[in-house]
Amino acid sequence: MDLVHGICRLTVAIGENHSKLILESQGDERQQCLDLTNLILGFTALPGHYPVDENISNMPFGFWYILQDEITGAETVKCQEYLMTFGPIYMHLVDVMLTKVQYPSEDEYNTWNTEEKEQFRCYRQDIGDTLMYCFTLLRQPLLNNLYGMLVRVQSQGGSWQQLEALLFAFRSIAEVGEYGDDECVDNLIRLLPQINMSNVTLATTALYMLEAYSEWLADMPDALDCVIPLVLSGLNNPDLSVPATMSLKEITRECALDMKPHADRILTSIQAALNSNLLKSRECVRLMASVGFVLSTLSVQEILHYLDVIVTPHLQHLEAASHEQPSGIKNHPSAASKGTILVKVNMLASLSATLDIRREDKENQGLGSAVTSSQDPQPVSFLLQRVFPILQKVLEVWVCDLGIVQSICEFLKRAITTLLDDVGPMVPGICELLVQIYTASPHVPILDLSQQMLMLFSLNEAYSANTQSLILQLTNKTLSLFQSGNIREHTEVIEAYMNMCTKILKTQPNILISNDMSPSAIFQCGLVSITLPEQPTVKATCNFFNIFIAQSNKVPMYAQTVTQQGQALLELLIKAISGAAPRSLVEPMSDVIFSYSKNCNSHFTTIMPEVIMSHTLELPRANKVQREQFAKSLMR
Repeated sequence: MDLVHGICRLTVAIGENHSKLILESQGDERQQCLDLTNLILGFTALPGHYPVDENISNMPFGFWYILQDEITGAETVKCQEYLMTFGPIYMHLVDVMLTKVQYPSEDEYNTWNTEEKEQFRCYRQDIGDTLMYCFTLLRQPLLNNLYGMLVRVQSQGGSWQQLEALLFAFRSIAEVGEYGDDECVDNLIRLLPQINMSNVTLATTALYMLEAYSEWLADMPDALDCVIPLVLSGLNNPDLSVPATMSLKEITRECALDMKPHADRILTSIQAALNSNLLKSRECVRLMASVGFVLSTLSVQEILHYLDVIVTPHLQHLEAASHEQPSGIKNHPSAASKGTILVKVNMLASLSATLDIRREDKENQGLGSAVTSSQDPQPVSFLLQRVFPILQKVLEVWVCDLGIVQSICEFLKRAITTLLDDVGPMVPGICELLVQIYTASPHVPILDLSQQMLMLFSLNEAYSANTQSLILQLTNKTLSLFQSGNIREHTEVIEAYMNMCTKILKTQPNILISNDMSPSAIFQCGLVSITLPEQPTVKATCNFFNIFIAQSNKVPMYAQTVTQQGQALLELLIKAISGAAPRSLVEPMSDVIFSYSKNCNSHFTTIMPEVIMSHTLELPRANKVQREQFAKSLMR
């Protein structure tokens, strides 16, 4: 076997490095090149299962890609000529792949160890890629051949391994967005209900194949009558719940316009699956996304009815779990309560992101206009009103738990993204909640959500007091972190705060100015942040200074702050770029100096000589003349 392995490696290397020569060969040389190609095909077709019976057939994968790439990259005339010669070889390669991709018998497969099963999984993925390359060359004739083989195997009672291999091939081709002739695919979809899906592996591949064809189904909605029952049947089997939920999510997303006739059946099946308690958390979250897509096709009254039926049990579980006090003890009941809270909140977040009767893209505009009007309230607003008091109770107990805080912020963020201006009545409560959480335990997700709130509502006079209070309290708490002496334990929070301030400065710079808050204090925070060792934090601070200095031309208070504290900033920057900072930070810091010289040139030229000659600026490798030359180069 070692000899065969060496010969295969040599042969494949020749083919990979001389693929163009193989294609352009003529006469006797052409036959020799075809013999070489067929030899490589023989290595690919070695009998047995990889990697247990043989470990050679994976070596030629690169050759088949390179040769295909050379053929498709050739001029049209030459491409057709190459296809006449090498097309039959690639068609034969497909037959080989359909054999090599098959699973062994279940008894044999169960004797494999974990490493062998993982190698076989990766090997199948490589085969899927190779089948896609074959389709790039062979196109519709390949699909027709695959469908003919599927019909023949099904009618003759072939093994589940043969059926699974053919469905795997269709899935591999469809995953790159290539579907071929609609009639062929339509026949394929309608053939699926006739296949015995009792084998879990076969059913799994069929469900993943349907997921890959979700975009095609959007253009051929009649086929959904065959697809929906097959997908929903997988929800009742714990072994199929992962592919079934993934397939259902993609189908309901892509075919949202055509979900209404199937809505009741889908929602009823999802409700039963969720109530069975057999699904894992990720599967529950995916199902809630499907609920949102399907509900968006219905009237508001129908939506509220289904929300009450499907969501209420989960809200009750969430509220019950909120009363359990957290504990650091292993296996304490609070650990289960935390898991329940995270799952339920993530499910609600998934639902809030997809339940949108006013989705603005072209497909969902059509969806909304059929059953709703601009006067209809967003159903997520009702959901938020029900959930918000429960979340407040959760945070009374779990306010210091980062995982729960992050999940709640994600839910609110998705709900706000869906509702936009419709979230208005909830703004005071949300702002108050954000202040409460951040004051108790500062975390990045709170600042990200706060940024979203400020961008949406800071210019709305009805909520200006709430947003002003929000930014003030966030700033005060952040300033207290600098004063606490352990600022290096909160560098991610400082980075997020600087990013938030940068976003505000770009769009609504006056938010950072009030009787209770001075831009000078935030500028001072930046002076400390730029000295921290974490590079992302330093880069975020440099971006902040760039925008702050640029806005000083428009906002007098910003200009006053730059005048008062600009010298300290320049000293830090020059010291950093002279060697104190890593090279990766030199460019963003230099950008701040450039922004200073561009936007505050008169002040810059006034203080630069003083800064560069200052005794507090330690530049041991630079003498007086070099300092003066550097200052002059900056002031040009």
